[in-house]
Amino acid sequence: MFNSGLVEFGAHSATHVNLKMVSDSVAKNEIIESKRYVESITKTQCTTFAYPYGKYYEKHVILISALNFDSAVVIDHKLYNYDITLRYQIPRIEPRGNMNLLQFKILLFFGKYKF
Repeated sequence: MFNSGLVEFGAHSATHVNLKMVSDSVAKNEIIESKRYVESITKTQCTTFAYPYGKYYEKHVILISALNFDSAVVIDHKLYNYDITLRYQIPRIEPRGNMNLLQFKILLFFGKYKF
């Protein structure tokens, strides 16, 4: 998948912790270890991050920036135009594997498919 150039592998945390629920030192270690692991597998620099559960504080945005990531994504309830300067808070939606096509279209439009 990596060699196809169509798939990007990014960091997410070493043990999928909610960054808002752990100390700063644990959060930093989780992010660094995840970045190292991805780089060891891909043999290339890991430049993107996805906040586990989409949860983060502003201090995590600063940390991601300091650790030389180019961008990070958050889970939001819909896609929208965003300020390009907020590259460490890029919104994304969360499709699920059990969705049908109609549910996926609803998710794209409304940001959620269950009301």
